[in-house]
Amino acid sequence: MAEWQQSWARLQAFRQHLPEHYEIHARLVAEYHRLLKDFAEHLATDLSAFLIPQEDIRPKVVAVSMGTTRRPGRTHYSEDNYCLRTTLLLKIDALLPFLEGLLHRQPLKAGEYSLHPEVERVSGALYRDGHYKQAALEAYIRVITEVKSRSGLLLDGDPLVNQAFGCDNRRPVLQFNDLSTDAARDEQKGLLFLYKGVVGLRNTKAHSNVVFDSPERGFEYLALASLLLRLLETASRNAP
Repeated sequence: MAEWQQSWARLQAFRQHLPEHYEIHARLVAEYHRLLKDFAEHLATDLSAFLIPQEDIRPKVVAVSMGTTRRPGRTHYSEDNYCLRTTLLLKIDALLPFLEGLLHRQPLKAGEYSLHPEVERVSGALYRDGHYKQAALEAYIRVITEVKSRSGLLLDGDPLVNQAFGCDNRRPVLQFNDLSTDAARDEQKGLLFLYKGVVGLRNTKAHSNVVFDSPERGFEYLALASLLLRLLETASRNAP
């Protein structure tokens, strides 16, 4: 993600500082093509449509000698190659919105870890736009909604979590293991407290104006929500 953001910033700076010349040196065209290659690798996407065609990169006219009765006219060309500025701008200005749209369709990843599809659906775009607090809030709301759906309980907050996962002298509505040993019951209780933690985090995010700007922490919040959603998929349900 950080590499993508760096390439995005470089592309925007490249567009902003493109020389105001009628023709652009091939060196800058090559730099644009390197950026394009970086994006293609980051996103595993074919971006060849945004390359400048080789036939549009050619020597430019530097002088024209007028013909006389004794000798014909002559056109003098540069040794280096150039591309029309308008051609390059058309490609860049088509690429920018394409990449922005593509980014919003890319699943968020950290190494080989991918977020749960539901977290991606409700929080992915918010995270990419830098709204980390709102992304975390939406992910936690989605977890709690899933607990309600899978348990069938018409409760919310701590009462919901206690009733759904509590196993003291009773069978929980949502059960993660057979509860046949102290270790198994401890695991069930530990997971209960994880879900209680999400309830607390949801309430904090919903009723606080504090904003955090750490993409790393934001991703970890989303990873926690992903874990809890995946755990719910493994739980068996008992009648309330």
